[in-house]
Amino acid sequence: MVARTTKSMQTIEQLCQDMSCHVKRGNIALYNTLLKIFLNNNDVRKADRLYRQIKRHSTPTAMTYGILMDYASKRRDLRSMIKYLDDMAAYSIPVDYAIIEITVSTLCRVKAFDLAEEMVKELHRGCEKLVPPRFQQHLLCKIDIRKKRHYRRKQRRVNKKKGL
Repeated sequence: MVARTTKSMQTIEQLCQDMSCHVKRGNIALYNTLLKIFLNNNDVRKADRLYRQIKRHSTPTAMTYGILMDYASKRRDLRSMIKYLDDMAAYSIPVDYAIIEITVSTLCRVKAFDLAEEMVKELHRGCEKLVPPRFQQHLLCKIDIRKKRHYRRKQRRVNKKKGL
């Protein structure tokens, strides 16, 4: 199985090199798929190299940034999240529901529940089209659930230390 996976990864890498050499403008769907494969295999170095290729030979999309931000979110890497949001602004790529959801999840992962709530409310006030009332309610409910889960776990740890 490992040999087959290694061979597949070598084939994918060769495909990336061929695309960059022979194709002036890459197929973003293919690039995004490859990016997701690299990140699923935790090959950050290759994913980063591919991301630079995407910027050089194509135009990143909201999907590209969704893939990158989802991976950064799982690693609780706020610095990368901010960098990707800045890159989106530089490419004039509008923030979509998925990006907002990933950002809220990241803030919850780092226990910044109040900041997540504030961001959702501010986005709703600033642009109701971007965060309509139902989506706002969904996000606030999600934040509340994660906050309660965090405090329940914290309370269990405290009780365990006390011997309760």
